[in-house]
Amino acid sequence: MMETIKKTELSLYIDGSKIIFEYYGDINNAKKIVLFCHGFPGSSRLILLGNNLKNSAISLVEINYRGDKKSEVKFSFLGAIKDIRTVASYLKEKYKVPLHALGYSMGGFYVTNLINKEPCVFDQIILLNPVVDTMSLFSSKLLMDHIAHRHIDENPEMIIVGLRFFNVFGEGQPSDVGYVSAIPIFKAQYDSYQPITVTGDGLQTRDFVYVVDVVEACFAAITQPRLASLNMQIFNVGSGEETQILDIAEAFGGEILHIEPREEQKRALADISLISETLDWSPTVNVLKWIKEQKNA
Repeated sequence: MMETIKKTELSLYIDGSKIIFEYYGDINNAKKIVLFCHGFPGSSRLILLGNNLKNSAISLVEINYRGDKKSEVKFSFLGAIKDIRTVASYLKEKYKVPLHALGYSMGGFYVTNLINKEPCVFDQIILLNPVVDTMSLFSSKLLMDHIAHRHIDENPEMIIVGLRFFNVFGEGQPSDVGYVSAIPIFKAQYDSYQPITVTGDGLQTRDFVYVVDVVEACFAAITQPRLASLNMQIFNVGSGEETQILDIAEAFGGEILHIEPREEQKRALADISLISETLDWSPTVNVLKWIKEQKNA
């Protein structure tokens, strides 16, 4: 069994209320701190990334925004941004080592809003599928690229790394929250002996990437020294392979029920040549083989 890294809880009082943040590893001897700003509603699976960082003199800190998990007070967007700024200021002042922001989904939205007003809060920014528009959580991520380029133009010493996740899959993926990949839905249907429902003919393709491979990509983005010579770089994180949705359904087996087609993207394929060359990263798990292994486990 893999030994898990130690997690320690700290707190600050912000606007008179207790805000919790937790760090992984030995923060007192860290040469770099990464502040993880998670997405809404706050589910994060950091233990794999924390374990990867434990021998690299990097401490990973996760903030619990107000109203989230253990922290007090009702949640608010502006409050979450203020919580990030306050915790970041505390970490920089206390430990006096480079501080990087790792903003995922809505957390990426918070981070970009913060640096828009205070560009020197972080030494480096890594954005993972950041939300651009709070009215549409799945609006185009291209606008975020333009926002990041603007910050680089105004702050040439800043380093921004963007990771575009394609269809992430893996153990424990829920099937009943928000936008969900086909895999957990199909698995839930298969496990409950229901027909697997495929939209249209099922010939639409997606690029499925394993969650542990995604963690390795995040780790590479945090630790790769080559990035120090780049102001900004955006990487695709995928398998580099197209897989038809119908093939996913057939891998589970059982009855397949084709339902009314909907308007959707017909093909998706990540060009991963840049991340492979720059970060020396490549995917290791094929989605169809993984499904078959899960069935036989």
